[in-house]
Amino acid sequence: MKQKLLLGTIFISLSALAFQGWISSSNVEEQPYQILRRYGEIEIRYYPVARMISYRSTSRNNGFGVLAGYIFGGNEDEMKIEMTAPVHMSNTDTGAVMSFVLPQEHLESDLPKPNNQEVIIHYTKSKNVAAIQFSGYVNAQIFEEKKSELIHQLDSLSIEYGSDFTLLGYDPPYKVNDRRNEIIVSIDKQTLP
Repeated sequence: MKQKLLLGTIFISLSALAFQGWISSSNVEEQPYQILRRYGEIEIRYYPVARMISYRSTSRNNGFGVLAGYIFGGNEDEMKIEMTAPVHMSNTDTGAVMSFVLPQEHLESDLPKPNNQEVIIHYTKSKNVAAIQFSGYVNAQIFEEKKSELIHQLDSLSIEYGSDFTLLGYDPPYKVNDRRNEIIVSIDKQTLP
């Protein structure tokens, strides 16, 4: 149920921002990573440290709108920050978490304090992940199907993985063809075949 609420909220939020012309997938900076290996449909990637803003929702509150508010000037300096891709979405025991990766130019720079106290600015740790990519619009059923495919492939290769499955969304909702979605999960690199 939480997954359905999260995905529904994301779609509505992206639609609103796309309508306002905030998102253009052709000129958006993407979070950097390095492909280490490929096994069939999955990639093993290394993600370096990134700087993110995150919002944890325990209800239907619009996480995308809250985060977009920060980058579009909802901060103490009224500073505008460029949108990046992908949007990270995951569920935890305490609610749904949505995160934006901040542009590389802000990796070390000072950032203004958010107007909304629930927006958290933080650094991620570098990590190794397994990723599966797929196209189309995402709902809870499709997420679970693709997550199961990823788990099946990792199990078949005896690669150990965590429980931090995260949906990455790269495209605005008005893009119909060749939509890019991914599910990633952290892995133990020592268990790669």
